[in-house]
Order: sequence, then structure tokens, then C-alpha cells
Amino acid sequence: MIPELGQFALIIALCVALVQGVLPIVGAARGDVAWMNVARPAAQGQFVFVAIAFGCLAYSFVANDFSVLNVVNNSNSSLPWYYRFAATWGSHEGSLLLWVLMLTTWMVAVTLFSRHLPLEMVSRILGVMALISVGFLLFMLLTSNPFERLLPAAPDGRDLNPLLQDPGMVIHPPMLYMGYVGFSVAFAFAVAALLGGQLDATWARWSRPTSSRLPKRSSRSRSPADTRMAATRQIALLRGINVGRAKRVAMADLRALFESLGYREVRTLLNSGNVVFTPSGKSPAATGARIEKALVSELDLVSRVFVLDAAELAAAIAENPLGKIAHDPSRLLLAVTATVADHAKLGPLAKQVWKPDALAVGKRVAYLWCADGLIASKLVQAVNRALGDAVTMRNWATMNKLLALAQQAK
Repeated sequence: MIPELGQFALIIALCVALVQGVLPIVGAARGDVAWMNVARPAAQGQFVFVAIAFGCLAYSFVANDFSVLNVVNNSNSSLPWYYRFAATWGSHEGSLLLWVLMLTTWMVAVTLFSRHLPLEMVSRILGVMALISVGFLLFMLLTSNPFERLLPAAPDGRDLNPLLQDPGMVIHPPMLYMGYVGFSVAFAFAVAALLGGQLDATWARWSRPTSSRLPKRSSRSRSPADTRMAATRQIALLRGINVGRAKRVAMADLRALFESLGYREVRTLLNSGNVVFTPSGKSPAATGARIEKALVSELDLVSRVFVLDAAELAAAIAENPLGKIAHDPSRLLLAVTATVADHAKLGPLAKQVWKPDALAVGKRVAYLWCADGLIASKLVQAVNRALGDAVTMRNWATMNKLLALAQQAK
């Protein structure tokens, strides 16, 4: 009965992996949040069923179930219990199952430590890992089934390979596989970046847990080099760029405009008018006014320009008061206002109840949590009505990318 339970668990794991490998990736391509939200619970569910299957196989070895061909070929009743347990991965079939167990363990790790990433990116990462899992599960179920029965049952087993009857071999394979299979995470990040068209350094930075920025109060210490870079770099946010057919401008033209103004190390992010640059010594307000004039004279483009020092942006990210409830970076907006007077207009709105949304006003920016998405958010509509073109908004993921660009040397 136990081997059949393990077999059934593997079949369910395969079905879950197929769903996880298809819906989140398609959802990311279509912008379907419901499909993308399938990724995390599917990955965790897949881990549960693979763990059940592994537990059933381990039990069969420890309990000397010689009706399982895998147990007959790789164990016998005279082995100590710990060698019988280690025999679980001592065969080709068992090592494949251990491999998939480690793969799903890494999937769970991604689900737990990726809250700072855009939902589209996480969906693609977990989708790619699921497709890898589908290959291994199909191979096991079709050609290397660890639960294949032997009827009638053998009186005893052959033996575990003598080379594996060593205390080190009890812990060595799991540790080795954990490292080997861990490379699938980096692979999934790379493929997800290709699928999303994000071929810059951002995806590589996201794949390094030590440099990840979670949507909560940050206590990460910054190096002197980071501090110097943040003090000299500025971020310009253009309002309403490339939305629909109006105010169209190529990012290459925008970079050329900034360079013609004498700004150095000009970088753009996405296609929505986000520019990181080294200024010529002017204040953010003066820089913004100068860029607005140049946009009109050189590109015949009218757009409000909001400029932040990198240090201001870093402080705003560290200040985030909505980190405990804002679990999706794509639905947490940072609103930058044109003047101090405009910023003060957000105070009365912050006193109102916006559930399930939330609004908090910080020292330099305001934080808008849109629980059900941006389009239907009454909070976003209210802020836009109150401030008009005196405010521009970017989501949490974009602001973190801009800060990362500002802290990089070109």
C-alpha cells in the first residue's frame, strides 16, 4: 500500500508541475494576475507530493519491503537502519527521486524569498523550474519507476553497493545534490529574463539573495562607494511618457537629450521615461525645470519631470511603512510630487480609510498599496484627482531597479 501511495503522489506531483509550468508563464505573457498567482502555491504543493513520495520510498527501504524491486536490488535485512535509509538514493531510481526532491525544495525557497521581485519574474522563474521537474518526473514514471513491484516478494534483498556503505555516503549525496540542483535556480532566472526581455544586469542582481531588497524597512548597510554614488547621481521620472499614442519618445533619443545637456553616465530603464544620470551640480528642482524646457525645444514634447537624488530614493525605500502588507511589488506604488505644497495635499487623503488599499505619506514620497490592482484602485484615482500632473508614480520594483542603477558605476 505504501509504494502505491508514493506512486500516486508522484503522479499528482507531475500534474501540479504541468499546471505550474504552463499557467504562470502564459499568465506573465498575457498580464493575467490570477494565472501568475498560481506559481507559488503550485510550487509548494509540488514539494509536498514529492516529499510524500520520497518518504514512502524511504519507508519501504527501512521496513524491508522486498515486494519493491528497488528495495530488493539495493538493500537487505542485515543492513543497519541508517544504511537502509541511505539506500533510498543508492540506486538510479532513488537518486532521481532525491534530485526532484531537491529541485522542489529550491522551488519552495524561491517562493519564500522572492517577495521583492515583480510577480511576472517570479511566475516565469517558477514556471521554468516546473518544466525541468516535469522532465524528471516523466522520466521516472515512464522508465525508472522507484516503486515498481516484484510479485511474489523476494525473501531478502541483494545488498547495497559496498562503496556506499560508509557514514560519509549517508550525508554526501544530499549535500552534493543540493548544490548541483541549486544551479537550476540561476538557470531559471536567466531563462525568465530572456522570456521577459530583461537582458540587463538587473536579473543577475535579483538572483543574488544577499543583494535582494525586500519590500520592507531596509537595514542593509551601504558601502562608502554606494554612498558617494548616491550623493552624485539623480533620477528623473517623466510623467505620462509612451502611454498610448501620445507623448511618444524613444529612449535612445531621451538619452541623447540628457547627454546634450551635459549630463554624464545616462541610463534609461523600461520605456516609461525613467532616467538615471550624473548631474552638473544643480539642485533636483533646477535640473527638472531644465529638462522640461529641453524636452519642448528639442523633442517638441511637454511632460512634467520629477527629479530625485539617489540618496532621497534610497531613504524613501528604507522608510517604506507598508512593507508588512505590500507583498506584491507591482501593486505597491511610490508617488513623487512636484513640490512640498503638493506633497502636503496628500495628508488629508492619508487620514481616510481606503481598505483593502492603503496610503502612507513619507518624508519625500507617498506609498500606495493597491490590493486589487492599479486599474480599479479608487486610491490611485483619488491621488490623481487631488494632484493632477503634479504627481507621478512608479511601482516598488521599478524604484528598486532605478536605485540599483544609480549605485552602479557605468
